[in-house]
Amino acid sequence: MGSMKYRLLNISMFYQAMFSVGLLVLSAPVFYYSIHKLYLEDIDESLAIINQEFILKQENKLTASEISYWNKFNRDVLILKDEKQVNTNEFFNQFIFDSIANELEPYRSIYYPIKINGGNYLLLARQSLVETEDLVKTIVWLFVIILATLLIGLFVINRFVSGKIWQPFYNTLHIIEKYNIENAENAEFEKTTIYEFNELNYSIEQLIKKSFQSYKIQKEFTEKAAHEMQTPVAVFQSKLDTLLQTKDLTAEQAEIVESLYKVLAKLSRLNKNLLLLAKIENNAFKTEQVVNLADEIRNILAFYNNKNIQFNTELQVPLLVNAHVGLIEILLNNLISNAINHGNEQTIISLIGNQLLIENDGTNELDKNLLFKRFSKISNLQSGNGLGLSIIKEISNKYNWGLAYSFENKKHKFSIKF
Repeated sequence: MGSMKYRLLNISMFYQAMFSVGLLVLSAPVFYYSIHKLYLEDIDESLAIINQEFILKQENKLTASEISYWNKFNRDVLILKDEKQVNTNEFFNQFIFDSIANELEPYRSIYYPIKINGGNYLLLARQSLVETEDLVKTIVWLFVIILATLLIGLFVINRFVSGKIWQPFYNTLHIIEKYNIENAENAEFEKTTIYEFNELNYSIEQLIKKSFQSYKIQKEFTEKAAHEMQTPVAVFQSKLDTLLQTKDLTAEQAEIVESLYKVLAKLSRLNKNLLLLAKIENNAFKTEQVVNLADEIRNILAFYNNKNIQFNTELQVPLLVNAHVGLIEILLNNLISNAINHGNEQTIISLIGNQLLIENDGTNELDKNLLFKRFSKISNLQSGNGLGLSIIKEISNKYNWGLAYSFENKKHKFSIKF
C-alpha cells in the first residue's frame, strides 16, 4: 500500500513540476526581452534628452575651435564632422573598445545633426549597455531561485498536504485488502469530510453486502445439498446391497450392479467432499493441536508401500504446525494422491525449513487458472471430481498458509509455506 501511495504522489508532483518548469522556461525569455526593451527605451529617452539639452544650452555658445576640447573632456557625447556617411536620428547598437577595461563594450548610440558657427556637425550621444549583462545574470539567478523554491514547495505540498488529503482513500484500500468474505459480513469504512471518498465507501459497502449475501446463499445451498444427498445415497447403497443378495442374479445383471457401485462410490466421494468444503467454510474444525508433519507423511506413505509406488523423501527435520489433525491428513492425502495421479515416475516429498515441497515428473504444465477451482478437470482422469485441489486451497486459506504451484524442468512442484 505504501509503494502505491508514493507512486501516486510522485506522478502528481512530476506533472506539476513539468508544468511549472515549462511555464518558467517559456516565460523567462518573454520576461527578459520585455525588461530589455523597457531598458532600451529608457536609454533612448535619456539620449534624446542629452541632445535637447545640448541644443538648448551648448549649440549656440560653442565655437568650432572649442570642439577638440569638448571631445577631450566628454566621453559619451562627441561632436564630429558631418560627412553624410551615417544615418541620423536613428538609434543603433555598437561595440567600442574601452582602454580602461581593455575590452570591447556594447553601447547604445545615435547621431543628431547640429550646427556650430554655421557649419554642419554631428552630435554622437551614446550610453554603455554593460548594465544589460548584469540584468541578464540577475534575471537568470532570479528564475533559478524561483524555480528551486517552486519545486521544493511542490514536493512539500505533494508529500504532506496531498498525502493527508488522500489518507481516507488509503484507509479504504487497506480495509479492502484485509477484508475476507469468509470471516466477516460487512466492512466498516470511516466517514470523511471529502464527498467523493464518502461516495466511494458507500458504493463499496453496498457491493460487499451484495457479494456477502450471494456467498452466504451459495454456501448454504452447498451445505444443504450435500446433506440432502446423504439420504438418497444411503438408500441407493441399501438397494444395491439387497439386489446383490438376490440368488437368481445373472452375470449381466451383476455387471450392471458393479457399474452402479462405481457410480455410487463416485457420488459418495463427491458428497463427502462437498460436505467437507461446507464444514471448512463454516469453521466447523475448531479444535487444533501441534502436528508433526514428518510423522503424518510417513503414516500416509505406509499405505502406499504395497502399491509399487516410488517415493523419495527428505523428512529428517521435523516440521510442527498448529492445526486440526483431520484437516492435515486430508491436505497431505490429497497432495500426495494428486502427485501420484499426475506423475510419471517417482514422487519427491521434502520438508525444507517451514515449507513442504512435493515434486513429480510431468510432461505438460497444469492450467494455473483452473488448478484450484471447484469441479475443474486439469487432466483426463475420470476418477476425480475436481474438488481435491479445491479442498487443499480451502484448508490453506483457513490457516493462512502459502500454497503455490510451478512447473520447472519437466517437474510439477506443489509447495506450502506454513
